[in-house]
Amino acid sequence: VCLDHVPHAAIGRPLFPNLYVIFIAPPGIGKSTAAYGSIDIFKSFGGFDSLDTMERRLIKVAPSSLTLEQLYRYLSLNNTLFSLDPKYHSPDQKGKPITKYLSSPLAFFATEELGTLFQSNTPDLVRFITEGYDCGDFHRDTKTQGVDFIKNMSLMSLGCATPEWVTEVSKNGILKQGLAARTVFVWGDKKRHIRRKYEFSADQLKELNIVKQHLKSLTKVYGPLKETPEAEEWFT
Repeated sequence: VCLDHVPHAAIGRPLFPNLYVIFIAPPGIGKSTAAYGSIDIFKSFGGFDSLDTMERRLIKVAPSSLTLEQLYRYLSLNNTLFSLDPKYHSPDQKGKPITKYLSSPLAFFATEELGTLFQSNTPDLVRFITEGYDCGDFHRDTKTQGVDFIKNMSLMSLGCATPEWVTEVSKNGILKQGLAARTVFVWGDKKRHIRRKYEFSADQLKELNIVKQHLKSLTKVYGPLKETPEAEEWFT
């Protein structure tokens, strides 16, 4: 979804509510536990039991470990385009309507493998992150690995990393090239609770089901949205 303007039309820049979130903490603090909780909710909608059920995934979650080139290919092969309402289509020079599209969000969860993604190809990575955040097109043509083209991609990410990773990517300048401005860093230095195992009470399971049903309803919402006057005033 986007706010203010029709996506991919030359009438202004729409705002997309995409999120890049990275949990930063030393090993054993619990960042992966929190990340996997979110992943489990998305996977509960189906399509993750086997390779045969992949096409029935309601929410597409990318593999937890892959290289940047593999991520390009995965996104280009697992992208679903939604045609916007005809009222948003614009005519071409001959008066024929041009269909406006918006791609489905594709979540990429990296857990402890986030460092693999940032080891090389920094210019490509920064451009990829920028285009994904702004729901633009990503086009990459290589001599040996073919062409990657992702139309109107909408990317959200949840990754986990250690403080050492922050130090490393600070050296190669990635944090200065647009990543940090688009990312919410959640930093933890100690455990909130020391527990041997996590269990849900009956009341918590009931509330979790409410969250799941709400998320499931959101998968049917796409295209331009309009803020209420109160919301617009608050943001302004």
